[in-house]
Amino acid sequence: MYQNILVPLDGSPFAEHALPYAATLARQSGATLRLVTVSTPLEETSVEGLFISAAEIEADLAQRYQTYLQHLAAQLSGVQVETEVPHGDAGAILVDRIESLADLVVMVTHGRGAFERFMLGSTTDEVICRVNKPVLLIRPEEGAVNLQSVPSLSPALVALDGSPEGEAVLKHAVQLVGLFPQAELVLLRVVQDTGPQGLAPDVPEARKEAVHLRQQLEALQDRIRSDARAYLEHLARPWQERGLRVTARVVVHDQPAQAILQEAKSLQAGFIAMETHGRTGLSRLVLGSTADRVVRSSPVPVLLHRRTS
Repeated sequence: MYQNILVPLDGSPFAEHALPYAATLARQSGATLRLVTVSTPLEETSVEGLFISAAEIEADLAQRYQTYLQHLAAQLSGVQVETEVPHGDAGAILVDRIESLADLVVMVTHGRGAFERFMLGSTTDEVICRVNKPVLLIRPEEGAVNLQSVPSLSPALVALDGSPEGEAVLKHAVQLVGLFPQAELVLLRVVQDTGPQGLAPDVPEARKEAVHLRQQLEALQDRIRSDARAYLEHLARPWQERGLRVTARVVVHDQPAQAILQEAKSLQAGFIAMETHGRTGLSRLVLGSTADRVVRSSPVPVLLHRRTS
């Protein structure tokens, strides 16, 4: 059960789109909702010989941030909210607060304030690449957010790659979706198409070999699909025995990200869950990865958890 859910905010309406999700999860779990806006250091400056104190401006901004967070907190009924405006490097501070306080992070994929280009910026890189806590990423919309809305996050679509490391996200997805009535979990495994490419069965001398090869590849594809389903059903069984509705889906597709997004749309998923191999120092979240492409295109929230190996 969650005890603390942390939401980084930058003062923009974009970032506030994380709040209905975070507040709903906090109400369902009884967790404390922690709203954090980092006040970053400013440089001393002067205009036409007039010295402007950075410390005074920083103090004023910190007060404005605190007032802003308290205003938001007052609108979130039925949940305990704590606010904080720490001062310093945004990425380092958020990583510290998350590791020491949070069970779950809820944040938008991009903002328009201090964390400009949230998804691609160094701040989010640090959060995703350095914390070992689940992060629920929300894609913001234009316009003001309805803080009273109560979004549902069921069913959950959990994309698995067949590795033990990739399975770590499963328990986090179960914990999140289990907060909702009639919780449902769909385990998805996308396997590559082994179908023959460039065969020419109409060429007489090649027809027999082509047919034989096609049969072998079809048999291989059947075995791969069967093994993938057995793998998913093995993972599903312990949760099914606890009363959770869990089903398995195996899809053959050459582009895993596209397949995951199509399944999410077809199932009307509440969120997608996946492991990411983010590493500190990357200029982007997970450069060129399936997780990166899913996050950028998903119309529903994406729960990411960083694999530790």
